[in-house]
Amino acid sequence: MRLVQTVLGHPTMRKTLPALIAVALLALGWWGYHQLTTQPDTPRASGGGSARGLMGGRVGAGNMNTTEPVVQTLRAEFSDRQPALQLYGQTLFGRSWQITSDLGARIEQIHISEGDRVEAGDALVSLDARELERSLSRARAEATELAARIRQERLQGESDARALALEEELLALNEQALSRIQGLAERNLAAAADVEAARRNVITQQQSIESRRLAVDRLDDNLDQLNAQLASLQQDIADLEEDLTLTSITAPETGLVETILVQPGQRISAGTELMVLQSTDSFQVRATLPASRAGLLSREEPLTGVMTWQGDTTELSLQSWGIRNEDGGIPVTFALTSPRPPLLAGQFGTLTVMLPTVESVLALPSGAIYGNNRVYTVDQGDRLQGHTARIVGQDPQHPGERYLVTAPTVADGDRLLTTRLQRPETGLRVQPLRTNDRPETLDAPDRPGAIQGSAPLGGPQ
Repeated sequence: MRLVQTVLGHPTMRKTLPALIAVALLALGWWGYHQLTTQPDTPRASGGGSARGLMGGRVGAGNMNTTEPVVQTLRAEFSDRQPALQLYGQTLFGRSWQITSDLGARIEQIHISEGDRVEAGDALVSLDARELERSLSRARAEATELAARIRQERLQGESDARALALEEELLALNEQALSRIQGLAERNLAAAADVEAARRNVITQQQSIESRRLAVDRLDDNLDQLNAQLASLQQDIADLEEDLTLTSITAPETGLVETILVQPGQRISAGTELMVLQSTDSFQVRATLPASRAGLLSREEPLTGVMTWQGDTTELSLQSWGIRNEDGGIPVTFALTSPRPPLLAGQFGTLTVMLPTVESVLALPSGAIYGNNRVYTVDQGDRLQGHTARIVGQDPQHPGERYLVTAPTVADGDRLLTTRLQRPETGLRVQPLRTNDRPETLDAPDRPGAIQGSAPLGGPQ
């Protein structure tokens, strides 16, 4: 008691005591208010009846805390639809160019750097052309000289032909002279020496004609030989001129310079790889078909789709199938078949792939499908009935939001549950708010557990 009096009599305690009392009173008031506001509501109902709870549900006498969830339903309407499959795809270069040199020469200049974008025909590398230019000048000079020799040979041939005709006339005259002298000698009017001289003239002229005729006959052979030499030289000139064009190495198509393997001043041989160019005119898109969807497709059927990237779309066609991976998915490669948006390799976009038509499917919002394989209908007694379902793809008009499913035990016109419930089960009583004829008329109530956005590689969970 003395201790209490001592504490209360302390000057500091006398100053803080009123504040402590005020805090204690506030805490006591809050506790009382909390107790009053957290007491469960007791429905006013007779022993065998039912009453309305605060949430508007009907509360049975035997289960006072259970309410019937208010739900929306959709009238089942089956149709034949072409489902879509939404994937994530990555762009790849469709072609890769290994730029090589067809000549052995010294690298004079490199006009680009790694990472540069080039257009078809842009200069990439210049080779030293001086040696080729000297060889070309020599070949052209030799060709000019050879052409002059051919002209001279033709002129000589024409001259030999004219001379041969004259010599043949001269031979005829010599033969006539020999005949006259021989006649005179028979009458002793000419000496034997005159006859011998006339005979020598005839023989000499015959030898001259033979020599001239040989020259004329050899003209064609000489011209053929010279023309062949000229043709070979002209081919050498054409090759050298073509080689000169090869000293300027240009881009075969629009692309990106990935790697440069040489440097200025380096001496290279024919066939040396200079750089790697990735084509931007030919893109591919690679994606993976998930294992759960791979069985829906046939390798024999053409597969088409569209790719969306930064608001632009382009059409795709299946180019090749890959080998199934460890997860069961199958890599697939698509080619772009319509004018493409400006793409770069390594970018990701959304692919919508159209699957073969499936008969008798339902178009349902994601919140109506449970565990990828179950849907619920509401019977005439407003109780849930569970049905096995199978997702065959997404609704191409609303990818990622609505799915096409088959449900053999659901009948046309049944009321399908579309409000997402946390624990739906067969026999659960619900309060249907209204029945919609089409998914487009559904409101967007709070659906715990519903998938938001798109689910490219699977269905709703």
